[in-house]
Amino acid sequence: VVRVYRERSLLAATIASFGDINLMLIRVAEAAWAVVAAVFVLLFWHVPLTDAILALGTISIALSFAVGSVAANLVSGAAYVLLVGPYDIGDRVVVATPSDPPTTFPMCVESVGPFTTTFRTSFGETTVLANHVLAQKQVINHGRSPKPWLMCTVKLAIRTPPDAVRRFADALRHYAAEHKADWVGITLVFSRFEHDVGALVLDCWCGAANPYQDFDALYAARSRFFLFVHAYVWHAGIHFVQPTLPTYPLTTPALAPPDFFRPVAPAAATSSSSSAGAAAT
Repeated sequence: VVRVYRERSLLAATIASFGDINLMLIRVAEAAWAVVAAVFVLLFWHVPLTDAILALGTISIALSFAVGSVAANLVSGAAYVLLVGPYDIGDRVVVATPSDPPTTFPMCVESVGPFTTTFRTSFGETTVLANHVLAQKQVINHGRSPKPWLMCTVKLAIRTPPDAVRRFADALRHYAAEHKADWVGITLVFSRFEHDVGALVLDCWCGAANPYQDFDALYAARSRFFLFVHAYVWHAGIHFVQPTLPTYPLTTPALAPPDFFRPVAPAAATSSSSSAGAAAT
């Protein structure tokens, strides 16, 4: 009931905002038509307007060079919000540069105006962006997106026995099947080896039961999933520890490397071979 009431109130606020934008555009169009109609009426009554038209033309050209880009940005921003309608009030969106991965956290739309849009960030900050700037960005709307699939990456030690890896994968599938309030399915992909850290990488694609708009419930389920993974690997004896490699500083005489690390000199090798031959005789 609370969710339905919230969605209805946000929808009403969105309709009111779009109504204000539409009313502003109508008034601008009416003012332009009024000016054109006044000019035609004066010409019909043979009122001399040559000097006035030349003066107005000169002023218009000067204003177009001075504030032409500003007026174009205002009109394009209002048209983008009104005609495209990329978001509504209450939607959670991510603003990114086209062809680049998102670098910001999701933001909630608080108000939509003819020139600017106000967002509330995940940290409680208020951000105001111009609509013509948003028209040139990629807007990812979580509120209109389907239920997401989250990738949870787990790195297992390469020395983990194959049977333990198989039981771990079966445990993840069983966990997703038992918690249908959080997940609708899970797909496990062993993607690669990372030999530098001694890890077998497992990508867990988890189908969420909550919509992307329900941000808190979505990532609460993700946190519970990682807690289950930690508890299982702890009890199963699967470690996430990279094996340490011995290092020997060659500059310290007290910590010299073992003999098998030291190169054998040619003279030492010759003397050792001759002594071995003498012993054999």
